[in-house]
Amino acid sequence: MSDRIIYSIKTEDLQTVAREAIGRALTEAEILKIEDSIAERIPWFEIIEGVIHEKIDV
Repeated sequence: MSDRIIYSIKTEDLQTVAREAIGRALTEAEILKIEDSIAERIPWFEIIEGVIHEKIDV
């Protein structure tokens, strides 16, 4: 259970946002250029902590 993926972002998710935001799909080079920054900007600790406090009686 420790290797279970809870949430992930697919390249199609990136493409959906790109088409809406800039009117076209991203190239593979553009995806490679932004992928690390996306992971770094997701405040995963705060999100998980907030959901734990919201959903779990502690």
